[in-house]
Amino acid sequence: MAGYANNAGWGTALSIGTAGYNYYADRQNAKAMRNQADVANMAAQAQLQTQQQQNNMQASDKMSNIALDSIRSMGQLRAAAGDTALGGANADRLGSDIRMAEGTDIATLETNRRMANNQSSAEASAIMAANLSRAHSVKKPSLIGAGLTIAGGYLDDQKRNTLNKLGYRG
Repeated sequence: MAGYANNAGWGTALSIGTAGYNYYADRQNAKAMRNQADVANMAAQAQLQTQQQQNNMQASDKMSNIALDSIRSMGQLRAAAGDTALGGANADRLGSDIRMAEGTDIATLETNRRMANNQSSAEASAIMAANLSRAHSVKKPSLIGAGLTIAGGYLDDQKRNTLNKLGYRG
C-alpha cells in the first residue's frame, strides 16, 4: 500500500471514491426522476380515460332520458288526439315538434360530450408534455465531471508531494 500512496496519494483514492459515488448517486437520482415523470404520465392517461368514460356515460344517460321523454310525449299526444278527436295536421305538427326537440337536445348533448372529451384530452396532453419536459430536463451524470474530480484529487496529491519534497510542511 505504501507504493500506491507514494504514487497516487490518498487524496486521489478519496477523489476516485467520491467521484464514483457521486456519479452513481446522480445516475440513480436521474433515473428516479424519469420514472416519476413516467408514473405521472400513466396517471394522467388513466385520469383522462376515466373522465372520458364518465362524460360518455352521463351523455348516454341524458340521451336515453330525452328519448324516453319524447316517447312519453308522443304517447300523450296520441292519447289526447284520440280522446279529443284531434288529429290530422295539428297532431302531426305537434309530433314533428316533439321529434325535432328530441333531435336538437341529443345533438346538443353529443356536441357537449365531444367538447368535454376534447378538453380533457388537451389537458392530458399538456400534463404529458410538462412531464416529458421534466424528464428531459433531468441532469444526467457526467463521466467528464467524475474524471475532473479524480484529476483534481490527483493534482492536489502531486502538489502536496512536490511541496513535501521541497521541504514545505503545511
